[in-house]
Amino acid sequence: MPVIAIQGIRGGCGTTTVAAGLAATLQAMDYPVLLWDLSPHNLLGQHVGLGFHISTGWAQAITEQRPWYQAAFATGYPNLLLLPFGRPTNFAALDTLPSTWLQQAVSSLALDRRTWIILDIPRYPLTFAQQAHDIADLWLHVTEADPACHALMYSAAHPAEMLTQQQVTPDAAALGHHYWLVNRHHTYPQLSRDIWQLWQTTLGNKLVPGAIHQDEAIREALATKQLITDFAPQSLAAQDFLSLATWCKKRVELGS
Repeated sequence: MPVIAIQGIRGGCGTTTVAAGLAATLQAMDYPVLLWDLSPHNLLGQHVGLGFHISTGWAQAITEQRPWYQAAFATGYPNLLLLPFGRPTNFAALDTLPSTWLQQAVSSLALDRRTWIILDIPRYPLTFAQQAHDIADLWLHVTEADPACHALMYSAAHPAEMLTQQQVTPDAAALGHHYWLVNRHHTYPQLSRDIWQLWQTTLGNKLVPGAIHQDEAIREALATKQLITDFAPQSLAAQDFLSLATWCKKRVELGS
């Protein structure tokens, strides 16, 4: 079962939207998908019709000493399951989980081997991000082509991707299965185009070749609690996610 971990380089980059869009596209391509929300914000379910008033989730189940896997929701899409985070009342219980909990949890799932598991990982806390490193076939760092993200990428790199302004080594073994994905890309501001071109040069093949463009259809789909593939299948964003899903399939087949 391929596992894709998706994490923003900072808050507000649209990580949850990217996770939902990729899941939507893969399930539309007739792949089974498990969409797993590891973020305490508990927003992933909003993209697939789950009401915000529903507090049930895998993390809440753990804190209430119930089987976590029973928190899975059938989304109404035949190929898509959702594991929401929920709203636990005792976060301390999550801190007691072993460092291999996520790996063991994925291994215990009785799913079709064709199932894609997509992990929506928050920027903080890093507990599950560290565990996800051991099981992810692909790690997508969501960023935007703006000066703030550029500064973060080159000054406060993630442990697995030590980048400096002086020397960037896109093919270094340390980068492994990590890639950068530009979200909310604007084609008209000159500065965004300049940053995009700079990253193409410095990151090389560690930059996902296609960006997710700014598209109002994404926000409208969320407002109606629909997946982008259903709400606006002909939109620019839907085409971008199709390109991303195709690229992910190729990377997994090639061993990333």
